[in-house]
Amino acid sequence: MERKSDKKKYDDGIMGSMREVAELSIEKIMTETVISVDPDKDLSHVRKLMIEYAISQVPVVENGRVIGMVTEEDIVKAYGRQGSKTKNLKAREVMSAPPPVVRMDIPIEEIVRMLHEKPALLVSDGEEIKGIITRADIVYWALDI
Repeated sequence: MERKSDKKKYDDGIMGSMREVAELSIEKIMTETVISVDPDKDLSHVRKLMIEYAISQVPVVENGRVIGMVTEEDIVKAYGRQGSKTKNLKAREVMSAPPPVVRMDIPIEEIVRMLHEKPALLVSDGEEIKGIITRADIVYWALDI
Protein backbone atom coordinates (compact mmCIF):
# COMPACT_ATOMS: atom_id res chain seq x y z
CA MET A 1 0.00 0.00 0.00
CA GLU A 2 2.82 2.38 0.82
CA ARG A 3 4.23 2.11 -2.69
CA LYS A 4 0.91 3.17 -4.25
CA SER A 5 0.82 6.17 -1.92
CA ASP A 6 4.36 7.14 -2.94
CA LYS A 7 3.48 6.66 -6.60
CA LYS A 8 0.38 8.85 -6.22
CA LYS A 9 2.52 11.61 -4.68
CA TYR A 10 4.98 11.27 -7.54
CA ASP A 11 2.21 11.31 -10.17
CA ASP A 12 0.56 14.34 -8.52
CA GLY A 13 3.89 16.16 -8.49
CA ILE A 14 4.59 15.31 -12.11
CA MET A 15 1.13 16.45 -13.22
CA GLY A 16 1.56 19.75 -11.38
CA SER A 17 4.94 20.27 -13.01
CA MET A 18 3.56 19.23 -16.37
CA ARG A 19 0.89 21.94 -16.19
CA GLU A 20 3.70 24.49 -15.92
CA VAL A 21 5.76 22.83 -18.65
CA ALA A 22 2.69 22.74 -20.92
CA GLU A 23 3.05 26.49 -21.39
CA LEU A 24 6.33 25.92 -23.22
CA SER A 25 6.55 25.16 -26.91
CA ILE A 26 8.62 22.41 -28.47
CA GLU A 27 10.67 25.02 -30.33
CA LYS A 28 11.76 26.54 -27.01
CA ILE A 29 12.79 23.19 -25.55
CA MET A 30 14.31 21.23 -28.43
CA THR A 31 17.88 21.41 -29.58
CA GLU A 32 17.78 22.42 -33.23
CA THR A 33 21.21 21.17 -34.21
CA VAL A 34 21.08 17.38 -34.25
CA ILE A 35 24.57 15.92 -34.04
CA SER A 36 24.52 12.63 -35.94
CA VAL A 37 26.97 10.02 -37.15
CA ASP A 38 27.38 7.77 -40.17
CA PRO A 39 26.83 4.07 -39.33
CA ASP A 40 30.35 3.17 -40.45
CA LYS A 41 32.12 5.60 -38.09
CA ASP A 42 33.94 3.93 -35.23
CA LEU A 43 33.04 4.45 -31.60
CA SER A 44 36.13 6.55 -30.95
CA HIS A 45 34.58 9.11 -33.34
CA VAL A 46 31.21 8.84 -31.58
CA ARG A 47 32.97 9.38 -28.24
CA LYS A 48 34.64 12.54 -29.55
CA LEU A 49 31.25 13.91 -30.61
CA MET A 50 29.72 13.08 -27.24
CA ILE A 51 32.51 14.88 -25.41
CA GLU A 52 32.72 17.87 -27.77
CA TYR A 53 28.98 18.54 -27.73
CA ALA A 54 28.26 17.29 -24.18
CA ILE A 55 25.64 14.82 -25.39
CA SER A 56 24.78 11.32 -24.23
CA GLN A 57 23.33 9.88 -27.43
CA VAL A 58 23.96 10.28 -31.14
CA PRO A 59 21.49 9.42 -33.91
CA VAL A 60 22.92 7.18 -36.62
CA VAL A 61 21.96 8.47 -40.07
CA GLU A 62 22.31 6.67 -43.39
CA ASN A 63 21.17 8.26 -46.66
CA GLY A 64 19.30 10.99 -44.77
CA ARG A 65 17.34 8.50 -42.66
CA VAL A 66 17.78 7.84 -38.93
CA ILE A 67 18.47 4.12 -38.61
CA GLY A 68 19.52 3.93 -34.97
CA MET A 69 20.96 5.66 -31.93
CA VAL A 70 24.25 5.16 -30.11
CA THR A 71 23.78 5.90 -26.43
CA GLU A 72 26.14 5.87 -23.48
CA GLU A 73 24.38 2.68 -22.40
CA ASP A 74 25.11 1.06 -25.78
CA ILE A 75 28.80 1.89 -25.42
CA VAL A 76 28.96 0.58 -21.84
CA LYS A 77 27.32 -2.70 -22.93
CA ALA A 78 29.71 -3.00 -25.88
CA TYR A 79 32.68 -2.41 -23.56
CA GLY A 80 31.39 -5.15 -21.28
CA ARG A 81 31.47 -7.55 -24.23
CA GLN A 82 34.51 -6.31 -26.17
CA GLY A 83 36.76 -4.52 -23.69
CA SER A 84 39.39 -2.27 -25.28
CA LYS A 85 38.34 -3.39 -28.77
CA THR A 86 35.17 -1.33 -28.33
CA LYS A 87 36.74 1.84 -29.77
CA ASN A 88 37.16 0.10 -33.13
CA LEU A 89 33.54 -1.06 -33.37
CA LYS A 90 31.32 0.73 -35.86
CA ALA A 91 28.25 2.72 -34.81
CA ARG A 92 26.03 0.23 -36.65
CA GLU A 93 27.46 -2.62 -34.55
CA VAL A 94 26.38 -1.17 -31.22
CA MET A 95 23.46 1.15 -32.02
CA SER A 96 20.06 0.63 -30.51
CA ALA A 97 16.71 1.31 -32.17
CA PRO A 98 16.14 4.82 -33.49
CA PRO A 99 14.30 7.18 -31.16
CA PRO A 100 10.65 7.97 -31.77
CA VAL A 101 9.90 10.88 -34.08
CA VAL A 102 7.29 13.37 -32.86
CA ARG A 103 5.49 16.20 -34.62
CA MET A 104 6.16 19.85 -33.81
CA ASP A 105 2.59 20.25 -32.54
CA ILE A 106 2.60 17.42 -29.99
CA PRO A 107 1.73 18.63 -26.47
CA ILE A 108 4.66 19.01 -24.09
CA GLU A 109 2.84 16.77 -21.60
CA GLU A 110 3.05 13.93 -24.11
CA ILE A 111 6.76 14.63 -24.67
CA VAL A 112 7.36 14.34 -20.92
CA ARG A 113 5.43 11.05 -20.76
CA MET A 114 7.39 9.63 -23.70
CA LEU A 115 10.69 10.63 -22.11
CA HIS A 116 9.82 8.41 -19.14
CA GLU A 117 10.48 5.49 -21.51
CA LYS A 118 12.98 6.88 -24.04
CA PRO A 119 16.08 9.03 -23.48
CA ALA A 120 15.44 11.18 -26.57
CA LEU A 121 12.86 12.07 -29.21
CA LEU A 122 13.46 13.49 -32.65
CA VAL A 123 11.21 16.38 -33.71
CA SER A 124 9.88 16.58 -37.26
CA ASP A 125 7.75 19.04 -39.19
CA GLY A 126 6.44 16.12 -41.23
CA GLU A 127 9.07 16.55 -43.91
CA GLU A 128 12.40 16.54 -42.11
CA ILE A 129 14.00 16.33 -38.68
CA LYS A 130 14.01 19.76 -37.07
CA GLY A 131 15.52 18.96 -33.68
CA ILE A 132 15.92 16.62 -30.75
CA ILE A 133 14.46 16.68 -27.25
CA THR A 134 16.21 14.78 -24.47
CA ARG A 135 15.53 14.27 -20.80
CA ALA A 136 18.24 16.84 -20.12
CA ASP A 137 16.27 19.45 -22.11
CA ILE A 138 13.20 18.87 -19.94
CA VAL A 139 15.28 19.06 -16.75
CA TYR A 140 16.80 22.34 -17.92
CA TRP A 141 13.46 23.94 -18.80
CA ALA A 142 11.47 22.45 -15.91
CA LEU A 143 13.89 23.96 -13.41
CA ASP A 144 14.01 27.26 -15.26
CA ILE A 145 10.24 27.89 -15.00
